[in-house]
Order: sequence, then C-alpha cells, then structure tokens
Amino acid sequence: MSFERLPLELLSRFADALHTAPPAQPGPFPASLWQQIHTRRWAHRNEVDDLAYAMDTRCDGLDLVELAKHAGYPMREVRDRPRFANANWSASKLMAAVDVGGLFILLEQLGFAIEPGPMVQSLAPAIAPLSMMTLAEAEIHTYDRMRRRQRLVLRADASGVLDERADASEVLDGRVDQWRGHAGYRYERMVMENGETSRLTITGPSYRASRRIDTTCPLCGHPYTQGDPESALGHRKAHARVQRLLAPRPNKAMRERLASGAGERVDAAAPAWLHHEVYERARRFKHDFGYDAIQWPTPAARAHRDRRWVGFVFAAPDGAIDGACAFLLRDDGWALQWVWVRPDRRRSGLLAARWSGFLAEFGDFWIECPLSAAMTAFVARHASTGQLAQIAARYPNGAPIREALP
Repeated sequence: MSFERLPLELLSRFADALHTAPPAQPGPFPASLWQQIHTRRWAHRNEVDDLAYAMDTRCDGLDLVELAKHAGYPMREVRDRPRFANANWSASKLMAAVDVGGLFILLEQLGFAIEPGPMVQSLAPAIAPLSMMTLAEAEIHTYDRMRRRQRLVLRADASGVLDERADASEVLDGRVDQWRGHAGYRYERMVMENGETSRLTITGPSYRASRRIDTTCPLCGHPYTQGDPESALGHRKAHARVQRLLAPRPNKAMRERLASGAGERVDAAAPAWLHHEVYERARRFKHDFGYDAIQWPTPAARAHRDRRWVGFVFAAPDGAIDGACAFLLRDDGWALQWVWVRPDRRRSGLLAARWSGFLAEFGDFWIECPLSAAMTAFVARHASTGQLAQIAARYPNGAPIREALP
C-alpha cells in the first residue's frame, strides 16, 4: 500500500483516534448492511461511515472517504440505469463495493478494530480469475497472506504548513510518541510543536522486516527490488525477454523458412510469429536509443497490418535471429527507419551483406536520422551516391555524415 501525502489535519485526526483506547469489545460485523452494499455494488457515504462505526466507535467523526481518496479508492459518479437514452443525467457520488473492501482492509492495517474478513469472502470469488487488478482488488486478493504483516508510513503534506520557512521539513520535525494499540499494533508518530502529527508509522503485529534494495539489472536494464518476490518475478520475465534477443537460440521455424526459399523478408503476407520477432527488436531499438515509440506495428494488429511497413530479419543458417531492420513507405518514397543487431554481432557484416539487396528493392531509400556513430560510419562507406546527395541536400549546413566521408 502506497499513499499520497495526507493533509496535515486529516493525518492528525486519525493519529489521535488511534492513540485513544480501543473499544473493550469490538462491535459485530454489520452483515445486513454489507449485504445491501454488495448486492447493489455501490455504497453511499453514510453507509461507509455506519459500517466502520458499528465495529469501532473510534471511527466516529473521521473522514473515511477522504482517507480512501488518498489511498486510491475514490467516490465515483453513479446513476440509476436509464430507461430512456435521452434522459437527463442525475448522478450521486458512491463508492464501489470493491473499494469499500479495500478501505476496510486499510482501516484494519491502521489498527482499528475492524473485521473485513466477510467482505473479502464475498468479493474474492469475482476477483480470483482476474489477470489485471485495481489497487483494492489486489488488496483483497492478497488479504489472507498479508493480514497484520504490513508496515505503513503515513506522512503529512508539508505545503502551506504553519509559516513560510524555506525548509518545510523543519516545520514537520518534533517529538516522537510511541505506543501499542489494538491487537498488538505498534505506533510511532512525529508530533509537531502545535500538537499535530507530521508522520505516523503503523507496524502490524506479525510484521517481519526484510532487506529490500532497489537496483537495476545491468544486462536488461529492468529496475527491480531485491527481496521483493513480485518485483523479482517481473525482473525475471523482462530479463528472459531481453536475453532471448541478446543470445538467440537456433530457431526451427526460421531455419525451415530459409530452406523453403521464403527468405528473411517480413511483409503483410509473413506469419505472425515473424512479425513478433521484428516487433521485439524494434522494441529493443527504442529502449537502447531512447526513442518515444516502437517503429513496427504491434503483432496483435495482424488483421489490420499496415502494408507500408516491410521488415527484414538477419538470420543465421541455424535460424537464430541476430537482428532486424524496418522500412516504411512514405509520401516521398521508402525510408530505412531503424536497424538493430545484437551487440556481439555488430560490425560483423550482417547489414553490409544485405545492403545491395535493399538498394535493388527500394532504390536510393532515405536513411532515417539521427544516426548513431556506428551507423554514420557505415553510411559513409556503403550509401549510394544518390543517398549521399539526399542527405547533403537535406542538411546543407552540415550533413550528419560529412565528417565520416572518405
């Protein structure tokens, strides 16, 4: 759970409520009220307040909806299903039942005497098959494994606080209070001179500290957190995707394609798997050189493939794909958009061996700029006279390859 910084007054009110003694006996779960919300799929603001107050009276007077908004569970505009298409819109602000579940999990994580278990049980079946989840759905999905094991740090928004000191952190310093609350939750808060809370740390009774280090993989460039299994899983997936490009294995389908005489050309008639190979290298080209967009149609758009694009893979005899390039038919003719070759095969003649074939098919095609240092040197050696003339005409005050010309 990650928070925006909370308004100073809001954080202080919640800290004060948690600092008071919890109810001697938490109230029973209001099953009938929750059933109404779950059936309707939406909750009114007063229903959210009534649910919390029924279990922990310390929630009385707290702005639960404002807290939910900062946690990522906002109220939304909702209306009754219209009977007429042209009916006027008259809406109310309600909170989705799944977001109510997320909010009440949060209240338990803060240490209120809240029991969100029945909410989780009724909401979880619809969430279990999802491959993409909202923040609330993810909290519900992981509730049983993470209950009482988290540590939350809530911080106040320093903007506009108390005076115009240049360093807002000075304003938020103060004394530290520590205490234990309901069910063994531990608290540490920073209290300012005026009694308001600038930071509140809540540690669950089953929390175990783990060493987590933010790092970036030097090979694939993927940022991840060591010690976080979810982050590590994401890194392994990204790493394998890049490793497949940097150290490609022999490709049986590509080897059979070469043997059949179909060659390395990738156009609208090429199979989807071959478009995917070009797309992956276009994606890596974007990453390596910091461009904004991937210059190849996504493989998912095969039925609507843009026939202006023609690509080529650079395949070894065993079918391993060492690189690729892409041409785009523009209003003024063909243009070579990009070339990507895996690092250990660069400057090995892969592009040079195919260059005369490209010139035969596409003529004096434009070579898209800017060019890397290696591509600049290549163009200076291999570009046709017509291509060099195009570049000189387009850049009369200093062609990008002029310094590399022999």
